[in-house]
Amino acid sequence: METDIQTKIAEQEQNLSFAQQNSDQAAQLESWYKLGHLYNDLRDYPQSVHAYEQAAALATQLKDAHFLLILGLSFGVLHEYPQSIDCLKQSIQISLEHEETQHDALRVIRVLASQYKDFLQDIPQAITFYQKGLELSQKTNDKKHQYWNLRELGSCAEKLDELQHAIDYYEQALLVVRQDGDKSEEVTLLTNIAMVFAKLNDHVQMSNRFEQALRVAQNSDDPSDEIGVLIWWGHAYRQYGNLPETMHYYQRALALATTNNDINNISICLTNLATLSHKQGNLQDAIALYQQEVQTLHEERLKSVNNHQAGFLHFSYTNALESLGKLYEEMNDVPQALNYMEQALASETIRSSVLDLNDHITRLRQKLTPTTTNDEAGSQ
Repeated sequence: METDIQTKIAEQEQNLSFAQQNSDQAAQLESWYKLGHLYNDLRDYPQSVHAYEQAAALATQLKDAHFLLILGLSFGVLHEYPQSIDCLKQSIQISLEHEETQHDALRVIRVLASQYKDFLQDIPQAITFYQKGLELSQKTNDKKHQYWNLRELGSCAEKLDELQHAIDYYEQALLVVRQDGDKSEEVTLLTNIAMVFAKLNDHVQMSNRFEQALRVAQNSDDPSDEIGVLIWWGHAYRQYGNLPETMHYYQRALALATTNNDINNISICLTNLATLSHKQGNLQDAIALYQQEVQTLHEERLKSVNNHQAGFLHFSYTNALESLGKLYEEMNDVPQALNYMEQALASETIRSSVLDLNDHITRLRQKLTPTTTNDEAGSQ
């Protein structure tokens, strides 16, 4: 694997040299971008950042809004947020300069706002950009971005504990969704509203919205919609501390996901059930559930050419392995804990997770071979 990556790096470096000799900035940009990905796969993160920075400088010169977007995403994966934000803001600015490309800015605004909300926890800045996205989507009559921005404004209000404002935003988004006829998004919004009522301890309104969501989901074209409602209904009862009802809804969701061979939701349900078992002190049950998830995802990975090296299934697989490592460590079975952590590390591709796993593995190895103290050494 590493040899293959090194070979590809050498090829890209040759391409880069040729492009530089010919003063072909577009080809240079492509090569630097590919080198960034290759160094990331090699886990040489400083080199990856350097390559992306070279690509960003060229994309800025060429005013390439699309490349600035994907570089913003790439920097974000590496948790290099200042560079990521700079690329995304430049992409937005370039797209807004011409009326025919203004619509392209909508996706970038959404990415930037989500970065502020979900990773930087800067909710006021997120709100600023979601509002800009909403105004632009209204101007361009883009219904999907209208309700996406309204939904995310509702999410921001939730994070600020402004629950009535959250409901108002979700209700506005619901009106747009119903005009657009998107059943899956209608289910999502009804579920969001139900969860806000759960936070308000309004059990009647919570149940009413979940029942509405379930009816819409059962009439949608996507079986995963119904599974999602059941999972979130379980989450609501978990919030109340009602573990029997929580387990009931998670198990209903798992049964439906299994019937539909919905691997994503099977994984989600097994993780939720394992987490619940762990919380109740049933460590062996939690281990069995995570092992079932690992086996299910391993079989699914074998069907994929790249073994799901990115995306939700990849995250779920590495998370289940890491969770097993932590459970075995909790049971003082350090060799098994180390085994699962090393499997998680072998699969992991995200920089921050790789670094965390390396630290955890170092601690586990120290438990297996503790350092001899000076006093102990002197007495031998």
